[in-house]
Amino acid sequence: MKVFKTILRTTLFWLLALVGLRIYTSYESENSNLVHYRASALPESVIQHLHNQYNCSCPNCDTATGNNETATTDETPTTDLAASIPATCKSFYDGCNTCNRLADGGTACTRMACESYGEPKCLDEETTTGTTTSLLPTASQPTTTEGLSSLEKRITELEKNHWALVQELQTIFSTPEGQKLLPAPTPVANPAAQN
Repeated sequence: MKVFKTILRTTLFWLLALVGLRIYTSYESENSNLVHYRASALPESVIQHLHNQYNCSCPNCDTATGNNETATTDETPTTDLAASIPATCKSFYDGCNTCNRLADGGTACTRMACESYGEPKCLDEETTTGTTTSLLPTASQPTTTEGLSSLEKRITELEKNHWALVQELQTIFSTPEGQKLLPAPTPVANPAAQN
């Protein structure tokens, strides 16, 4: 009787396994467009990028163009940014990415792929007001109360412009006059000395 139950269980298991496999393969063949349906929810640029990446024959080629040159698909639209973004603007939105102008004249931008482009605009409005910035006193200049007050005023001005704040503060506090603006270090109690 025990052997009969074991044979019956094994037969039922394999029968259900085969029926389940048949149902699964039938479902998969009937719904072979399921993957296409899910992929159609992606933006066309992403689908094209994945298709090109899959079909690219050379390992170092640009997937958008199929050659060894740099990608041109992530570039800004063909509209002239110089006409819409003034040269004095330090931080701007090019219609897709956020960009910052570097000291050497170049730009550093995020590299997001955009399905459509927005209106380019200047994000750092304070630098476009036309106000001039004062130069920091150098170490060769004598330290005066006037120099310290001008540094304090400059720090207050920079608090309004967060993009340049860190760079300018490093410059300010690296000078002897700037060192005087730093608060005195707070003494820390040594727990070993208290025992």
